[in-house]
Amino acid sequence: MVNSLKQQIVNGRFAPVEGIRPAGTKTGRPLRKYCKHCSNEMIGRGIFCSAECKKSGGNYGRNARQVAITCKYCDKVFSAPVSAKKNGRKYCSVECSHAAGTPFRAGNAGWRARSKYGKGKVDANHGEIVGAFNKLGAQVFDTSGIGGGFPDLLVCARGGSHFVEVKNAQTPYGRRGLNPAQKDFAESWQGGPVYVVYTVDDVAAFMTGDIASIPSYGGYKP
Repeated sequence: MVNSLKQQIVNGRFAPVEGIRPAGTKTGRPLRKYCKHCSNEMIGRGIFCSAECKKSGGNYGRNARQVAITCKYCDKVFSAPVSAKKNGRKYCSVECSHAAGTPFRAGNAGWRARSKYGKGKVDANHGEIVGAFNKLGAQVFDTSGIGGGFPDLLVCARGGSHFVEVKNAQTPYGRRGLNPAQKDFAESWQGGPVYVVYTVDDVAAFMTGDIASIPSYGGYKP
């Protein structure tokens, strides 16, 4: 009986008596704590005073309060914890972040992940470049969904078929040219080189025979 009473005092169910100090205190009196959700004074372990407050959660752990954020790349509205917005999250997914020009994960590993989880985002000028090729009489096959370093387009024009990678010069990522996986593909490809097109003017030069002015990588070398 005495031991049971002592335990209840230690657990904070009764006011402490001389010689018995509740756990987690320094002076024999329970430390003042306040619920992280409702701010009511509480005694005991944890950061919430009740199951209801824990469920409501505030911005803590798995119960983190969600807020709406608009993706800066695709304009999709998505939900994320309050902390994500405070920390400056701008994009709804890794693909949107990369397409907007932010750094990729190291080398081939990031591109393998992109290929594994489905079709990735294309550069913002992708549709414009495809349209320009079509207007000038080329037959274009969009291969951007293959991933793994495979070029964005297969362009059939002027009696030949050519791989074309579309890059957006308006973003830091686009200005860096081919990523490591794309370079690996170009260097190992035994056909023609992979051409990198940035603008509609590049498309016009390509289609009028001025291919030498278009940056290219790899291809068969006898």
